[in-house]
Amino acid sequence: MTSTEELIDIERIIELLDLAAFNWHSSHISCEQVLTSKAIKIIEDLQNSHHTEVSLKRKGQYVTDLNGSDVFEVSIDLPKGQQCCLVKNPDDLLSVYYLHALPDNYAIAQPLYISWGCTEAGRPAVIDKIVAAQDFIESLERFGVFEHDSHSRSYVVHANSGKSCIPYQSDRGYINSVSSGIQDAVEILAEAFKDSIHLREKERIFRNAIADAMRSCDLEMRLRHLLKHASEIMLVARNNYDLFVSGFSFQSDQEKLYEQKREFNVKLNALLSGIQGKLLAIPVSTILATSQLKNVGEENYLIINAAIIFSAAFFTLIISWLILSQLAALNAIKIEIESKENRFKIELPRIFSEVESIFLALKSSCRLNMKVAEIIFILAIFLFLVTFYVYVLKTPSLQVALLGFYEFTSDVVSTIFGLLVNAVLVVRCYFG
Repeated sequence: MTSTEELIDIERIIELLDLAAFNWHSSHISCEQVLTSKAIKIIEDLQNSHHTEVSLKRKGQYVTDLNGSDVFEVSIDLPKGQQCCLVKNPDDLLSVYYLHALPDNYAIAQPLYISWGCTEAGRPAVIDKIVAAQDFIESLERFGVFEHDSHSRSYVVHANSGKSCIPYQSDRGYINSVSSGIQDAVEILAEAFKDSIHLREKERIFRNAIADAMRSCDLEMRLRHLLKHASEIMLVARNNYDLFVSGFSFQSDQEKLYEQKREFNVKLNALLSGIQGKLLAIPVSTILATSQLKNVGEENYLIINAAIIFSAAFFTLIISWLILSQLAALNAIKIEIESKENRFKIELPRIFSEVESIFLALKSSCRLNMKVAEIIFILAIFLFLVTFYVYVLKTPSLQVALLGFYEFTSDVVSTIFGLLVNAVLVVRCYFG
């Protein structure tokens, strides 16, 4: 993990570059001149650091102290670790590090860029290209299109034609050829791999597209070519995937869908027939029940009326249970239809319109049947209440009992309400 002191040392070196004419070497920077007091102070701070090596010479002899009057040879080792580094320019950065393994923190002197102290809006254009190229390479690796081969220092693409290698590095300055549309390539990848449908086929198609693009390109130029034409290669891969889906999956799924539509219609028609039978049975049973109720004074009228109302209640319960079970079946069919519709939307968004009418018709039929079932359920409850009302009218003793229960309930409610009111008044008086 990068320490704060290491990053401060890099910032000191960058500040020192403006105070003295340093020469850049592969592993260090050096100068030979009279130093200003501010430069001396920065070099002394670097000497006292545990992370930076500083070498001082005066007239060919190693020294430890500086002054502002003599000529000194100063050599400072450049930090180039796995976690942080300082380089002269972007080409030096990419000659030391690979795109997929850039350090967490890096600073570039020309053009000036400090990754931990610069906002996205303020970074140079070449840094934008490095960041976009890194994002593209990491996306290819994350989605299984690229693999690493550390022995050959190459990205490996396993295509139908065999194994294709793309070296980690290309010719110097290759980052300048990165296309401005490389971010579009990253978005195409993210969109294509946002779900796991036909995942293996996606990987195969994108690998083949990259391998085909690399076939006529020299090995050392492949990374440059890939980054320069990233958006075109990804578009070709996406179009090939669309052709695969429309030529294979759509035809087979469309045939299955038409077959399932017929099955759904059979299920819906069977449910509708059952609902229609119940629609006729409910009013007939209600008329029959009310007509059989006995008047006061007839022989055994209490027992007969009680038996009839019990039978009506039992019939209403059974009808309600059957209707609710049919509503559950309709809802299950509706969920299954919506699930298949969502699958088509995700998998075949560009040609979904060709089968959209099938889903609309099935969902409309489901909704209609569910509405009819709900109406019948309400009708069954209402007609039972009508039957019960007639039963009450023809049974005076039940009227008396219900009236007594009503009065008792009213008294209890009134008493409770009165107690609550009194309690509120006492509380208000107490706190008032």
